[in-house]
Amino acid sequence: SWKEGLEKSPDHYRTLYHIFDLLVEMKKFDEAYGFAYKLCSDYPINPDRVPNILRVSLAAGEYENLINFCHLILELETDFKMMTKPIAAALVISARGIISRNDMDQKEMAIKSSIKALDLSEPQSLIAANAFRNLLDLEQYDEVAKRLDAITTEETNQELRDIEMLLTRKTKPAADVFIRAQDFIKKQQYSIVIYSTLIQAAKEMGRPGDALEDLAFEGARQFPEAKEDFLKLVHD
Repeated sequence: SWKEGLEKSPDHYRTLYHIFDLLVEMKKFDEAYGFAYKLCSDYPINPDRVPNILRVSLAAGEYENLINFCHLILELETDFKMMTKPIAAALVISARGIISRNDMDQKEMAIKSSIKALDLSEPQSLIAANAFRNLLDLEQYDEVAKRLDAITTEETNQELRDIEMLLTRKTKPAADVFIRAQDFIKKQQYSIVIYSTLIQAAKEMGRPGDALEDLAFEGARQFPEAKEDFLKLVHD
């Protein structure tokens, strides 16, 4: 019935949003996306529909349009404070979609979106950690270093220590990486990332096989589920 109404009046706002709401309810997200795009392009954004618009855009894999939409929301005078977390998450996921497709034509958009997500999220959040990982994959090492330096000791958690470890791995020689990983371990700040990086650095430094296996088994004592991964790093 709603589609019949659109045949008579293709731009009728109430008809468009009724179809959109119904398609979301039916989980027909790909079809709903076309109506979401038209609603956002031609009409003021209804705050109540922001979560579902983000949802269908992600489901449809329309990452670039989703990023533009998120930026549009944030430029509005409407108070979207309750929506900053899902918007930040959408920006991170969208940037990851661009990275996974290796779409270098959209690299700058992925960078800006990840940085915006950091601005909107708490440093200790999983959203921030994934935004940092995006920036590492996009080789924005100076940006990552600058933002890590601005985080206080009280705000630092294991996710952020892992980001620092990955940054060190990408920007420092193996000996420096090995020393930094050992520093974390001496402070009992363990993680799979830190042990993996320690093994990789030791291997690059030419440490003998038995020493590498000792590191792998030390890591496996802390993280039994990663034992095979640690040993794979040793023997590959």
